[in-house]
Amino acid sequence: MEVVKRKVPEIVSLVALGQSKNAFFAESMIIGNSRGVADEVWVINKMGVLIKHDMLWRMDDMRRVIGVNDQYYEGGNLEEPKTIHETYDDFLKSHDRPIVTSTVYPEYPSAVAYPLEEVINTIGYSYFRTTPAYAAAFAIHIGVKQLRIYGCDFVYPTNMYKGESGRANMEFILGIGMSMGMEVWVPPTTTLLDSKAPTAEKMYGYIDPVEVGPDPKDDQRWKVFHRPDLGVKDRARIAKQEKEQLQTLINKYGDEIRHDFIDGGVITKDMIDKHEKLKAIELEKQKLLDAPLPEAVQEKPLKGEQNDESG
Repeated sequence: MEVVKRKVPEIVSLVALGQSKNAFFAESMIIGNSRGVADEVWVINKMGVLIKHDMLWRMDDMRRVIGVNDQYYEGGNLEEPKTIHETYDDFLKSHDRPIVTSTVYPEYPSAVAYPLEEVINTIGYSYFRTTPAYAAAFAIHIGVKQLRIYGCDFVYPTNMYKGESGRANMEFILGIGMSMGMEVWVPPTTTLLDSKAPTAEKMYGYIDPVEVGPDPKDDQRWKVFHRPDLGVKDRARIAKQEKEQLQTLINKYGDEIRHDFIDGGVITKDMIDKHEKLKAIELEKQKLLDAPLPEAVQEKPLKGEQNDESG
């Protein structure tokens, strides 16, 4: 089976396993169609077990056992315990939709090889760090007009230090697609393309939020809309947060630092660390002052010294 010899869909929904996949489910339920608003649905890896789709993408070598899938699952209607890999592998071997992958093996009848060389020559780059990036590049290659992306989140706002590699690569590929005329849509719940970021944070350097939309007078141009009304609301919200933060710190550290915080205008971690350090030093000094002197240095009467004042 050749994955490139097929009717080209105009609109494709690419659904991965991140949190914003829920936007695809919500969209499908609202319009009553399991495809959402797309002509085709492409799924990443195990997402294929959950939703109806036209192509499944698994660029990992299909014979490779990934560590997390080597665990055993007990329960359900399984006759005997199987690893997660074995259960999923059974699904892939009997799958009736194209599975796009890196290397084709005979035990996977519906597997098709990714047209790597052809795609590289279309987009002009050989940079693929994640399965969704391969899928997006293929969409560019075959001429998909609109790519709708769900569940490709990579970064999670609840933990700014936790994320998956590949976001930069995915956004790089999408940039190529957009420059070649492909429309890219992402839900407002994803961190991809910073879609989840507040309006005020999407245009660096401007005090007030900036919105960009079609020019009402020329549908071939974009127009910039400055929103001071949103800026006033945002600054009021920030000022309120800063006031609450300041009061919390004053309550915590006491009146002795009230002056520094108010004069400084901006509360920083260095300021907090400085006062914590000074407080620790003061405590150490007080401990030294309160501690009894060693016996060897305590004052004692000198030999021959008389204590009564009559003599």
